[in-house]
Amino acid sequence: MTSFWSRLQKLARYDKGGSSRPQPPPIRRKPYIQEGALVLDFARLLLGKRDS
Repeated sequence: MTSFWSRLQKLARYDKGGSSRPQPPPIRRKPYIQEGALVLDFARLLLGKRDS
């Protein structure tokens, strides 16, 4: 059981962006933001073509 709890604590620290590895979470979030911007730009292009 102790190993299980230690794993949970490590996962909790990892999710919070603790001292173990703070970089991975932001790297995961950035692609979604970039994809969202690309989708918005693509939609604007489509709307612009429809208007013209």
